[in-house]
Amino acid sequence: MHYLTGPETISQHSVTVSGPLRQLRLAPPAQARLDRAASRDKCHGEAKATEAASKALLRTQRAEEARKARTAAEAERAEKLASLSARVEESAERKSKLMAATQAKNAHWFKRALAVVAAHKEQQREAAQASAMMLETKFGAAAERRTASMSYKPNSGSRAELVKAA
Repeated sequence: MHYLTGPETISQHSVTVSGPLRQLRLAPPAQARLDRAASRDKCHGEAKATEAASKALLRTQRAEEARKARTAAEAERAEKLASLSARVEESAERKSKLMAATQAKNAHWFKRALAVVAAHKEQQREAAQASAMMLETKFGAAAERRTASMSYKPNSGSRAELVKAA
């Protein structure tokens, strides 16, 4: 048996029956139904092809829109990153200036504190020297008084009295 493979219709083919039966031709009403079915299949095939083409076109359009959206998002991300990096640089510069000012201020206070400590130590040293000199003068005066009192005393006492006085 032969199947339809192309645009030909059933009327172009005849059906043969083997044996003593004669060759039959399809009746015209059946032929009309078959022609309508073939034209309907042809229309459906064209509709499916146009639908597939429209789906493919829609798919490519959506892919293009998605690519454009990704590109726009990447550009926006790069712009935001550039803005943030500029802000970071500005902040780092501000921080370094602030630290330099703080270091200068603290250096001034540190130098002043060192000067105060050095002056205090110098005062203590001078006070210690002054007290040492005062003690020395006191001891010297006491020694002179002792020697003077010993020399003015008459030598009338015993040796024990002299040691006791000294």
